Amino acid sequence: MLTATHAGIILAPQQRYGIGELMRGVLRLINTKSTQGMQGQIEFLSNWVY
Repeated sequence: MLTATHAGIILAPQQRYGIGELMRGVLRLINTKSTQGMQGQIEFLSNWVY
């Protein structure tokens, strides 16, 4: 059986945050997690926007 992997998925609610808040959250995430740490993971951007 083959298993599919992905580089990581970031989910964000539509129209909840402004573009600036979203970008700060993405930057916070990529400065915290390595590419290996994101492998196969799902991250909710709302956990990184504050």
